Amino acid sequence: MKRVELLVSTLLLCVLFVGSAAFAEELTGEEIIARAKFGGELKSEGSLITTFRLESKTTDGTTIANSFVGFSKRTKEGTEFLLLYFLDVGYNSGSILLMETPEQETTRQWYYSPEWDLLRELDVETQGQRFAGSTLSFQNLGGYNLERHYTAEVIGNERLVVGETERMAYVLSLSARPQEELDFPTAEMRVDKETFFVLRMQNINPAGEVGQTVEVLALGEFEGVVTVDQLINSDCLNGSSTTITFLERRRPTDEFPDDFFSSENLALFDPAEYGL
Repeated sequence: MKRVELLVSTLLLCVLFVGSAAFAEELTGEEIIARAKFGGELKSEGSLITTFRLESKTTDGTTIANSFVGFSKRTKEGTEFLLLYFLDVGYNSGSILLMETPEQETTRQWYYSPEWDLLRELDVETQGQRFAGSTLSFQNLGGYNLERHYTAEVIGNERLVVGETERMAYVLSLSARPQEELDFPTAEMRVDKETFFVLRMQNINPAGEVGQTVEVLALGEFEGVVTVDQLINSDCLNGSSTTITFLERRRPTDEFPDDFFSSENLALFDPAEYGL
């Protein structure tokens, strides 16, 4: 069975997606799921620098906390770049994860270790290990396409309290598309009616058990637009979870050139230029 994980992409990781200013009504489930997005994205229009923290609780109750800085860019042609700098991940400190996602194409990922001067491309399709001890996999960080895997039906509306604010949400029932073999063939999801953020989601396995959940804990604002400031991704079957908290978002002085995100240039990245 193909493992379909949630993120927050994820990440990872970790995470700006701008909300729609239009308040949508009378939409079908298929129309909503096509617009729905997880707030754990690190990308936005133009260039952006995002500092965030992962706090992960493992199955034995141990807590692992790590911080990262994401440098991102979405081009006019639709290509998304993300350079993820590891601030304090033990022996991985100073390492870099680079992701490139051309529009409608598969994400490519590279990992660079300055300590060993080692660069390798990761296999996105089969990469299953956890990212920095979290509940997120490296594959999560490439993004997650709900519409590709599920059909959706609107089953109601609900008023949710998210942090200190109230939001109106569509309640959707999701079912795996016939060609998809998923660990979680059904799911239930609450989607913000204004921003289309997925505010809550429960993934249900074939035995009818809730296996994974995603919940937005706090909303904020950046450049006058609603953002997700904190969310939690939980594995209900083994008791592990990862809380993603976004600490800062800012624009660089100049737009990042495309070659800033070239795998061949990762060894030239100087964190001191960005106060790291």
